[in-house]
Amino acid sequence: NIKLFLLITCIPLIFFLVSFLTLSDYGISWDEPIHFTRGQAYFNYFWDGSLTYKDQDFSKRQSIYKETSFTAEYFLKNDSGHPPVNGIFAAFSNFIFYQKLGILGDVESYHLFNIISASFLVLVVTVFGVIAYGPFVGLIAGLTIATYPLFFAEGHFNIKDPAEAAFFGATIFMFWM
Repeated sequence: NIKLFLLITCIPLIFFLVSFLTLSDYGISWDEPIHFTRGQAYFNYFWDGSLTYKDQDFSKRQSIYKETSFTAEYFLKNDSGHPPVNGIFAAFSNFIFYQKLGILGDVESYHLFNIISASFLVLVVTVFGVIAYGPFVGLIAGLTIATYPLFFAEGHFNIKDPAEAAFFGATIFMFWM
């Protein structure tokens, strides 16, 4: 049914577009630099197998958070706190959209991962509502999470919570299915 498909995809797409268009309006939070630095270190390790940045060509466009004193070697010995997966995905987003393509700013390219994961959660909530209770409930559920001010803001710059909420939301939905 095309109307149902449009309902399910419209809310997350609009959420993503509005988030993307307002990406530069959001700065950086107090704990993001360490998440970005750690994400860069681990991403570099997974990308080319190097524990340090010694073979990196720093004459090309690089993220300011690719800090040569904090390498994968350092983090493998001293890491603690939140798991680094979100930081690695954000570093991958930075690698593509800032370092390689240059179409987003340094910080905005990290935040792209945040709005993608937040948009995914909006999709999951909308689909869950439609399947469990019907199109009207799916519409209300999707609109509720997409327009909730704290979620909208956190979806721009919080490296941990929206991505984890998307994972847990998808997990709950899959168990429910």
